[in-house]
Amino acid sequence: MIEQAMQLHKRYRKMVEGFTQEQFEGWFNEFFRLYPFIAKITWEQYAPSFNDGDPCTFDVHDPDIELTPAFIAEHPELEVTCSEYGYEEEDDDGNPVPDRCISKYSFTKEQQKALPLVADALSSLEDLFKAEDILCAVFGENAKVVVTPEQIDVVTDECGN
Repeated sequence: MIEQAMQLHKRYRKMVEGFTQEQFEGWFNEFFRLYPFIAKITWEQYAPSFNDGDPCTFDVHDPDIELTPAFIAEHPELEVTCSEYGYEEEDDDGNPVPDRCISKYSFTKEQQKALPLVADALSSLEDLFKAEDILCAVFGENAKVVVTPEQIDVVTDECGN
């Protein structure tokens, strides 16, 4: 029985390690086609170097979903937030950029009923982000990932440290 479990584990690890960024590009291309009101998805994934005495385990953090300005203009009732932990973003000239991000936490039940396509997009991303081991194998252990309809950018650094 233990040998069978070990063989299953080996096959699973081989499958996880076989995933490529190109496969994710295909998935995200379809995602942006289905949800054209989403301009960008950003997340960090890392194992913290300190966790108040608790084990430092790898984690994929919930994504920030940036909506298109046109979609926000069409839905002024939608609660949008800053993507960078409450700090106001600035453009290249130092001018404030309007908030354009939502998360599963800021998207209320009333908004879910009024905007089911947005709720569907958030649910689809939530399902993807449950596959932490695959995301780690593809994008790395300390990474900030930015996905747009055009590309996937991965910045590896000391995220969370």
